[in-house]
Amino acid sequence: MERLPRELQLHIISYIPSQKDLKSISEVSKALNALATPILYANMIIQIDEPEVGPLELTESLRTYTPFGSRLKLVRNLHVVTCLRSITNFRCPYVADREDVAAAVEEADNRAECGIDRLNVYLMRLFQHLVANSLRSFSWELDFCVPSEILGRDSYIVKHQSQIEALSLITDATCKHNLSSRFVPELSRFHGLRSISWKAISTTNEFNMLKSALMANFDKLESFELYFLDPQDAPLYPRTDPFFVPCIYKIVKGSPKTSFPALKVLSLACVSLDATAETMTDSEPHTYHDLAHTLNFSNLSSLKLDRCTRSAELLEAITVSGQPIKLRFLELVMSTDSYSSISDFLRAFIGLEELYILYLREKVVPQIDNEFWEAFLAHKSTLKRLVYHRRGANLDEDSLSYICRIDHGCSSPRSMNNMLENSNLECVGLTKKDIISLASHLVAFLTATAPMQAFKLLHIRSSGSDLYHTSDDAIFETMVQFQPRDAYCCYVNGYTAKYTAPQDLYDFAEWAFGPEGFPKLQILAFGDFCYKGRFDAFNVLLRRNETLLRNGSDSHLVRPYRQMEKRDWVLWDGIPGGLDMLGCCPAEILTRRDSW
Repeated sequence: MERLPRELQLHIISYIPSQKDLKSISEVSKALNALATPILYANMIIQIDEPEVGPLELTESLRTYTPFGSRLKLVRNLHVVTCLRSITNFRCPYVADREDVAAAVEEADNRAECGIDRLNVYLMRLFQHLVANSLRSFSWELDFCVPSEILGRDSYIVKHQSQIEALSLITDATCKHNLSSRFVPELSRFHGLRSISWKAISTTNEFNMLKSALMANFDKLESFELYFLDPQDAPLYPRTDPFFVPCIYKIVKGSPKTSFPALKVLSLACVSLDATAETMTDSEPHTYHDLAHTLNFSNLSSLKLDRCTRSAELLEAITVSGQPIKLRFLELVMSTDSYSSISDFLRAFIGLEELYILYLREKVVPQIDNEFWEAFLAHKSTLKRLVYHRRGANLDEDSLSYICRIDHGCSSPRSMNNMLENSNLECVGLTKKDIISLASHLVAFLTATAPMQAFKLLHIRSSGSDLYHTSDDAIFETMVQFQPRDAYCCYVNGYTAKYTAPQDLYDFAEWAFGPEGFPKLQILAFGDFCYKGRFDAFNVLLRRNETLLRNGSDSHLVRPYRQMEKRDWVLWDGIPGGLDMLGCCPAEILTRRDSW
């Protein structure tokens, strides 16, 4: 390898995904150390213990951390993150002086400010070791206000790292301090942004700052993700509906060029796409075709629309426009009655590699499922990852969860089976009811074709809201007695409970990993993996038990699967996009549980 040009060596090493492997390579020789070390330390992730409504706690490693000097000069991507497991609205540490927060919470929030101070001190110490203008990406994904010392008008990032190309923010728009400009991130001074992601945005000050960033970078922007805070979560603040489309049109107004010529990835959540004249402040009439052209839709390779009003009208306009569609990734969470807008759109082009759909409708209509599965067939030759999930009202009057929203199974199993048979899918996500349908009605038929299937990952989807709230007919039908073999411990509603996953999950796993099942299947996932593990207490990950079988154990006594452990995480390297697929199409929005 040392005989290869240095550029080619760097290119090869850059494809090594494992930090552990990179570290091993860096210890082989001085030459490889010089190549691998900059890649090894290019990404720095600062993981913060989740700040629920209470004090922010730094992890032990951060409390005792001493900057390792010269290595920090190699950092190019800095990410400050947490796992958003709890409900995230009204959790900002700066919210202590809100009148509507109970005295006990105010006291906890006052203590939290000490945690913010400690985090600021830690980050400022770290910043001192970075090379000026060396950062290429910065993430603040804690779901509370970015301290002014970090990303304010006169902050270190703005003054000394102005060459950043990617920014990712999850802030707390429910915090009253956002009504002033003190805690609003300063984005207008960055003029080389290629990627912008901002979640939980709601206030006028934040809108204005985002607008400034878009106007400064629209011609270079390749990826744009916008997640508005739902108005129900912030009733005291301005509604988000009129913002997005007028902002986009204002940017392009008077320019003969497409407003976003480089845009490849577009992700919108809880955003109104109403392009009618009534929403325009300049009263200039527009159409959804105009909106698609403005967003340079024909150039997109990835599109996500999550609970965006008028998204059906936009898809319909694109379908009839005849413009080329080059999408490789599509994720839709929609509740429109016009389901044909989705199926017609899918039939209008070919080439999708990833397709994720969560369809929200109160009643089950068999025709809808049949339409969708038939439309999926248009992409059967290219599709590698597919999720289809249905939710609606529980109409069983004898159920304790009557009228509550629950997962629905596919009402057209034959169409579903037709798609699964005639495709090259590697990763599939279906509801538990769909999997049980496969197990009870189609296993005998699939047994003949299973050896030809390429499934590496199967996700049995069960919405976290169902797992958390329903007590009689959810996936875990009752809290059952402890069974060491398949039992899990979780913390539910203030009590520690032991429960087992449903027996039919293990019955299906026995077949799926067995000699008559799917020979390439590596992982069987059960549960809701949205928002980086909000419902991890309920989730189950099973993997193929190759070790015991390889050692010659009696196949009648040894299960063909076992629970995944930390050391098994390397399996995800062989399933590209698998982890992202598990978290797609959440049944609830970021800031509110049980939204659908």
